[in-house]
Amino acid sequence: MLKIRLSLVQKAIISFAVIFAPIAITFFIGYRDNKEHYKKLIINDLVVIAEAYEAQIFQFLEMNKQRAIDFSTDGTIVKEVENAAAGRPYSSALLGAHLLRNKAPLDKTIQEVLVISPLGRVIASTNNELIGADVSDKPFFLKGKTNAEMVETAATANNARGL
Repeated sequence: MLKIRLSLVQKAIISFAVIFAPIAITFFIGYRDNKEHYKKLIINDLVVIAEAYEAQIFQFLEMNKQRAIDFSTDGTIVKEVENAAAGRPYSSALLGAHLLRNKAPLDKTIQEVLVISPLGRVIASTNNELIGADVSDKPFFLKGKTNAEMVETAATANNARGL
C-alpha cells in the first residue's frame, strides 16, 4: 500500500476541508431554502396588504357614488335641473351657492361638485369657471346618463381638472 507523507499543516488543511465542506454545503442549502420561504411569506403579506387597500379604495369610491346619488335627490338641485331641462329659467348662482353652502362641506374629499343638464352642460358648480362648459362627450357624463357611475378622470398639463 502506498503511504503518502503529509506535513502537519497539510493534514490540518485536509481535516479542516473535510469538516468545513459539509457545514458550508448545509449552510448554502438552508440559506437558499429560507430565502425562497421568506420571499413567499413577504409576497403573501404584500398581497394581503394590497387587497386591504383595494377594499378601502372600493369602499371610498362606493361612498362617493352614494354621495352623488344623495346629491341628485336634493330638492333644490332637482328643481333647478328640471327647469334647465325644460328650457325654463334657472339660477346657476342660487344652485352654486347651495352647493357651496350645503353640499361641499359634507365631504372634504370632494374637490368640486358639478350639476350637469341632461344635454351635458354644466348648469352649476362649486367652481364658477366651469359653469356653461360642455361635458357631453366626457366618459363620466356618457356612463353616468343611465345610472350612478364611477369613472377615472386624469388631469393633464393642459387641463388640471381632467374635464
